[in-house]
Amino acid sequence: MGLIDTRTLKKGQDTEELPEVYVIFITENDVLGEGKAVYHIDRIVRETGKPFGDDAHIVYVNGAYRGADAIGDLMHDFFCRKSGEMKADVLLSRAKYLKENEPEVTKMSYIVEELINKTNIDTAATLLAEGDMTETRIETVFRFTPEQMAEVRELAREEKATALASR
Repeated sequence: MGLIDTRTLKKGQDTEELPEVYVIFITENDVLGEGKAVYHIDRIVRETGKPFGDDAHIVYVNGAYRGADAIGDLMHDFFCRKSGEMKADVLLSRAKYLKENEPEVTKMSYIVEELINKTNIDTAATLLAEGDMTETRIETVFRFTPEQMAEVRELAREEKATALASR
């Protein structure tokens, strides 16, 4: 959650100003193996058993769940390859538009590619800032352009500065 916190607060803001944050993972399979549709992960203080109270929440949604309820239907629809197989009319109309309208398919492909690039740059910057990888290794793994490597270096410097300031 620390990476989210550093991106949410502006320099000089107090941690009390952090918003309540939910990180939701929709997984392909039941990663916790208990057969539940949803798992809510809350942080607690082990010694006291009390909630940590940092307003940070993690939710895992089991993508393999197909129960006869709203979550089961939603997971079914999320994993449909064809819009005609979907159950929810709201998702059906939007998915059909996005998956079968050529300009929208092209636009969506571009958006997904940009999101992947941004995620890779953020990941590489974190690895570099934490000393887990060298620039050479990052260039090999991610195959960045020189412009992207410059962005990785700048983000890594910002992360190092943020980490030093919080000590």
